[in-house]
Amino acid sequence: MSEGLGPHRHPRQFIAFTAEMLYLPRGKAIRAKSMRRQSRMRAMASTPTPIENAKLVLTIYKHFRKRSGEVLWAENFQTYVKENSLNQEDVKSGLVYGYENKWFEDGPNGTIKLTADGFKEM
Repeated sequence: MSEGLGPHRHPRQFIAFTAEMLYLPRGKAIRAKSMRRQSRMRAMASTPTPIENAKLVLTIYKHFRKRSGEVLWAENFQTYVKENSLNQEDVKSGLVYGYENKWFEDGPNGTIKLTADGFKEM
């Protein structure tokens, strides 16, 4: 018997989380990394809808603190996509949906302007 656990307690009766392992009551051990990976894979399995992609583009505008009528350069999108490990195709799909719904419009010198409708959706 382990000291400090009392006469009727066994160490495997608790759920204890450490950085390395997750101990379950049944005595099985699962690596925490494996659980996070499985969670990410489930999230990646579902394909985002065009409106979800457009909301993703709006988060890019929000990140750069843009308001209605302000613009972003293509480089701003590329930088954000790389830094956050996003899928470029999702961003393109979001831009297409946003253009169709008048959330974005062409700005000067190849920029993309956030419209009032787009700002309302943020």
